[in-house]
Amino acid sequence: MILQKLSIAEVANKRGLTEGTVLNHLEKIINSGEGIDIEYLKPKLDRLEKIKKAFHKSEQLNLSPVKEMLGEEYSYDELRLARLFLF
Repeated sequence: MILQKLSIAEVANKRGLTEGTVLNHLEKIINSGEGIDIEYLKPKLDRLEKIKKAFHKSEQLNLSPVKEMLGEEYSYDELRLARLFLF
């Protein structure tokens, strides 16, 4: 479904999963080194830059410190997705 360029929400809905579960699977695929194109899922550049700065400021890959810095405007799922493009 990712190869068909469906959104995370669409994949979750069609598979009866949560978006978090779909992200778990994506993280595993990407971290395994499998060459899958997820460029279409990349967060908007301005949001990605803010997330990138927060990750660098936190000096770690954990989501909680970044979420605290960015606040409610950013979801954990968005941070997880962005992290795939940053590291």
